[in-house]
Amino acid sequence: MTGPCDQSPKFFYERDVGLFRTRSALVGAIWQVQDNIAVDFGLRGARVNGQTAGEIRAGVTFAFGVTKGPDILSGVIASGLRGFH
Repeated sequence: MTGPCDQSPKFFYERDVGLFRTRSALVGAIWQVQDNIAVDFGLRGARVNGQTAGEIRAGVTFAFGVTKGPDILSGVIASGLRGFH
């Protein structure tokens, strides 16, 4: 794979008194393969009410345009702003 890599450590703590307590850490990375494709991978470890939990996360993100040609909304916004000189 080519392109920049973004590392993303995250920590989480949640507690509802008398019901549950969750502590977790997520470590992962996101690779920008192309302008419109990114691949991510992460490992998560957690303790939920004294029980150990683990996850392996992986994903692919595809980016694509929904319109062709000029931006339709830019004309609508510009005409609306002309009245606010």
